Amino acid sequence: MQELLAEIVPRLQDDRKKDVLDEALAIAREIQEEERRAIALARIASKLHDSQKKIVLDEALAGAREIQDRGRRARALSEIVPRLHDTQEALAVAQEIQDRGLNARALSEIALRLQNTQEALAVAREIQFKWLRARTLAEIGAQTPR
Repeated sequence: MQELLAEIVPRLQDDRKKDVLDEALAIAREIQEEERRAIALARIASKLHDSQKKIVLDEALAGAREIQDRGRRARALSEIVPRLHDTQEALAVAQEIQDRGLNARALSEIALRLQNTQEALAVAREIQFKWLRARTLAEIGAQTPR
C-alpha cells in the first residue's frame, strides 16, 4: 500500500489527494489484523498534513500497544517510530520494542535524524548490535561538519 500511495498521491491534484488519503484511512481502519492495521495507519500518516498526521500516528501507536504477540507488537512499533516527530516520544516507543534487532533499527533511525550531534551519538551508542552501531556512528560522523 505504501508504495502504491507514494506513486499515486503526488500525481493527484490537491482536492483528489485528500479524497484518496481519506479513503485509504477508512480502509486501513477496517483492517482486522492489529499489526497490519497499525502499520497501514503509520504509513498513511506519513502522507498526511501535520495536523492529521499526529492524530493518525497516535491511533496507530495505541493499536500497536494493544497487540498481545511480542513479535508482532515489535514490528508494528518499529514501523511507527521513524514517523514520530517528537524525538523523546520516539525514544520512549523504541524502548518498548523488545525485539533486539527491531529495537536497534529504530534507535539507528532516530539517531540519524537528530540535529544535535551529541544527542545522536548518545542514542547510537545504545544500539546493541555492533555492526549497526558502527554504521550509524559512521553516518553521524559523515554528516557532522568538520
